[in-house]
Amino acid sequence: MVKEIRVYYEGPAALKPGFCRFFKTLIERAADRRCRFYIASKSGAEACRDFTIALREHSSAWNVLLIDSEGPIASRASALLCQRHGWSDAHIDPFSGW
Repeated sequence: MVKEIRVYYEGPAALKPGFCRFFKTLIERAADRRCRFYIASKSGAEACRDFTIALREHSSAWNVLLIDSEGPIASRASALLCQRHGWSDAHIDPFSGW
């Protein structure tokens, strides 16, 4: 079972209360299961950098990256993002089987 959820988002820290409200149920359920919930805001490049570090230093956590698409989503956007940052192909579309 996951013992930590780490969410990195692109944007100002002023958005953090809104993200906490958005994730309220998940945060509560995580706490019930003694699972730490961490939310951090950064610029786009810094969020990607911190996510990359988290993949290495917090590999047992559920690491989530939320970034602004800056426009329409291309069908291969996640693959290109993984390629650009050297992330495993496992991050391309983890929910494709759902």
